[in-house]
Amino acid sequence: RVARAAQSLSTVDHLRRKQYLARKTSLFGSKAVPVVAKICIPLALGGNALLFLTGHLAVGATVDVVLKAGDETYGMPAYFTFSIAQSVIDMYNSGAVFLAFVVAIFSGLWPYFKLASMLYLWFAPSYIVRPDNRGSIFAWLDTLGKWSMIDVFVMILSVVGFNVTLRPPAAFDFLWKNLFSVQLLVTPRWGLYANLLAQLVSQLSSHACLFYHRAHLSRLDELRKPVSYTHLRAHETDSY
Repeated sequence: RVARAAQSLSTVDHLRRKQYLARKTSLFGSKAVPVVAKICIPLALGGNALLFLTGHLAVGATVDVVLKAGDETYGMPAYFTFSIAQSVIDMYNSGAVFLAFVVAIFSGLWPYFKLASMLYLWFAPSYIVRPDNRGSIFAWLDTLGKWSMIDVFVMILSVVGFNVTLRPPAAFDFLWKNLFSVQLLVTPRWGLYANLLAQLVSQLSSHACLFYHRAHLSRLDELRKPVSYTHLRAHETDSY
């Protein structure tokens, strides 16, 4: 009986040590996270930041003008170009300071803050960020991160809304039918596509971090059960 009790206590110590290490480790060092995910998620977050940077600095869309005069067609591609960075500068210079700060914070700074926070939480051990707090922060980042897609929605609405065609009134077609027409087109460029792709990758990365965080918590629960059962068995054997 003494030998069985000693073996049980040794097993309890071993399981408690595994539980202690699991509670203090980060998601990067967790046994519940596959090796592929440990490597791919940080790379995805870093690449996502670069994708956001190219989307914010590159041309997001161009205003193209197509002029038709009789049977002749004249085009003025990229008559006006705009990007998020240039739009913020133009709004600030024109006096729309508040709107410039809103766009700069929510569309410019927030995506990078979210990615940096997720990367920190991925590597931060549990004695720095408790698992409960880590899960809450991941959930809030996932919820608030969706608001940074508002610039993509505005850009898509602009592509549809600013498709304008000017032509003479239809009542005078008998005088100058097909005399002239002016068409304004907003054409999406790489900046818009990069920003949209970066938003999708950001959302997927956020969901992946939440998934593996919950998997890590499930592993902690699984480790608690053998410790409690083995400790109870050791206590019963010792009482005999």
